[in-house]
Amino acid sequence: MRGTMRESDRTSRFAEAALVILAALMILCLVQRDWAGAAFLSLLLLADAGALAFYAMRRRQEDNAPRVAVRAVVTERFTDRTGVSRGVYATYYYLTLRLDGQGERRFEVSPADYARLKPGDEGGLIYQGTHLIAFEPDGVRLMPEEED
Repeated sequence: MRGTMRESDRTSRFAEAALVILAALMILCLVQRDWAGAAFLSLLLLADAGALAFYAMRRRQEDNAPRVAVRAVVTERFTDRTGVSRGVYATYYYLTLRLDGQGERRFEVSPADYARLKPGDEGGLIYQGTHLIAFEPDGVRLMPEEED
């Protein structure tokens, strides 16, 4: 199983889109000489820029985290359905894994991996920060072994 897009990546993309929309609205307010609207939008623009800086810092921390390989057991799986717009929903799939000696961690996974893995499945887990790199259930070879 390979990991999917990180939750922080999705949030960062949303913040980037909001930044572009706010900038366009601010320009429109300035063209129409709506100084109060432009001032309000500039505050929102600053807040959004701060959020983007936070997500960039968080992503850098995740990228610099060491890769960890550990035995794990799937303990729970669940979905989160979020409304994107009228009648349009996005569904995100998660697994909770109990790691040997490290407690439990939640990871976002692809729909195919969500359907394939069940609570009680044991195997080898590789993760980095909050990002699942791979989970290989016992008895299943997903990654070819390197030959000498």
